[in-house]
Amino acid sequence: MTRFFLKIYDFLQGRKYLTWILLLFTLAVSAVASLHIEFKEDITDFLPADKQNQDVFWAFSNMGSTNKAIITISQADNSSDVDEYCLMEAVDTLAGRITSSVPESFIDRILYKVDDGQILELTDFVVDHLPYYMTEDDYARLDSLVASGSFDNELALDRRLISTPAGYLMRRVAVKDPLMLSSAHLKMLQDFSPQDSFSTVDGYMFTKDGSALLILDLSFSPGDTKSAGKFINLLDDAIAQTESRFDGKVEADKLGGVFIAHTNSSQIKKDSFLSILIAVVIIAFLLVSFFRSGKPILLVGVSLLYGFILAMGFAAIAMDSLSLVVIGMGAVIIGI
Repeated sequence: MTRFFLKIYDFLQGRKYLTWILLLFTLAVSAVASLHIEFKEDITDFLPADKQNQDVFWAFSNMGSTNKAIITISQADNSSDVDEYCLMEAVDTLAGRITSSVPESFIDRILYKVDDGQILELTDFVVDHLPYYMTEDDYARLDSLVASGSFDNELALDRRLISTPAGYLMRRVAVKDPLMLSSAHLKMLQDFSPQDSFSTVDGYMFTKDGSALLILDLSFSPGDTKSAGKFINLLDDAIAQTESRFDGKVEADKLGGVFIAHTNSSQIKKDSFLSILIAVVIIAFLLVSFFRSGKPILLVGVSLLYGFILAMGFAAIAMDSLSLVVIGMGAVIIGI
């Protein structure tokens, strides 16, 4: 390998014009190519990219819970009784500011009130597909009703249920399921309701400790820290404006994987910058101490810059995107 590079040096040593032409040509091509590379800030790119890890990353990125940002709004003064209507107004204000200031490309849905339409839609789905959910007990009950001829009693019960305050919902079910075979299956859905952790007041969602709850379904992966940074900055502005609107009587806390990933990425950037800075200072000190002249140091800097541009050019040809997090971690390792 040493002889190979020495032969290249000997070949170019007597051909200065060819050396400059190759230097400028490769520099221009690499610079143009590097302009087309897309830089990402996905922290997961630092991990191994084998098939198994790619499957894990895909599953993690597409899990519903990972793409959610949860915001709780509580009273700043915990010594007083919870003013639920003040928190309702605050969460309405925050939702409005988020809608107006955060681009739609960041958020798929804002959820802070129970959607009655979704409840009706779920009920209709269960009733419309009831045969798929029926068990042997349901068929046994249906046989007993047919054998006893007690349909009139069931219809009379339907009439009484329709006349109750919940009659609107019962009317939708009774029209399609007059024998109420779906009632047991609809009741099973209550097992999935986290009643111990959440409650509703006038349709608004509250946590067990009395904080209003706002959930954002994000359209980007938590690992996309570039989008996460823009989103978090806009969200922080909306929260600050909301807290100022209520004169500091309410305060908001943020939860979710997107905030953790952004914090980790920011720390990596800071560590990378510090590591590069320390490495440059030490190397510059050693070069000045050894050469005691500015020309060799300038040549070393130019060669490093040329190597960086050349590497970026090859990276642009070999791949569509490059992770800034990986570059930063590489800088940390080199700095160490």
